[in-house]
Amino acid sequence: MVSRARLLLISLALVACQPEDLGVEVRKGGLDSLSVEDLLRDVEQFSKGLNERGPGQRDEKQAAERLKKRLEDMRTLPSFGRSYNSQKKGGPWRTCAQKEGESSRAVVWVALDSGAGAKGGAVPRAVLVSLAKAWDTYEQPPKKLIFCALAADGGLDDYLSSPAHPLSKTDRIVTFGPLGDGELTRSEENLSGVTIVRFRTPAPELGQVEDRMENVDYRHVIPHIEALYYAGLE
Repeated sequence: MVSRARLLLISLALVACQPEDLGVEVRKGGLDSLSVEDLLRDVEQFSKGLNERGPGQRDEKQAAERLKKRLEDMRTLPSFGRSYNSQKKGGPWRTCAQKEGESSRAVVWVALDSGAGAKGGAVPRAVLVSLAKAWDTYEQPPKKLIFCALAADGGLDDYLSSPAHPLSKTDRIVTFGPLGDGELTRSEENLSGVTIVRFRTPAPELGQVEDRMENVDYRHVIPHIEALYYAGLE
């Protein structure tokens, strides 16, 4: 049998431990939860071994699976019935997660992935996870929030033809990509009756070997995430 003294020591040790030390992820949420370390970790996860993420390429499905896992970690729900990932008739894989809101109206954030590189897709995917983390709170958001990763080439058109949430109940879609540490630019247009807000940063190295995660200053990406966050609240 375990002695009382030993039980007391174990109890004191558990009290002294942080929940994270015990494998319990505590909801922190908010923009204050964003960190360069988390962002860098996710960029690395979406970069290593996933050099061909484009539609029909070798690593496309694996990239979708890795993103699904990270969005699950943020306590989201699948957007395609019981699935986070969807593919229509051999088209591009798409990953969408959601958080239920007080209203059935929705805001959609979309990471656009060109299929290779850091700014070309790994950073946008990591930023999507950061946005979901910012909403990982105990409070219900005012609207339904949807977080998607789509192919940069044709992915948005594919989504608009078969959305995760009715377009008639979608207030806006905020897209981002390519995305790095450069100046963030914004443009708007209306497609299929929905306001599309597009964000991007310069990426002259897009599609080239120079588009590497080591060449991004992630301290300058954090303010971009904040701009994307607030764009969804407008």
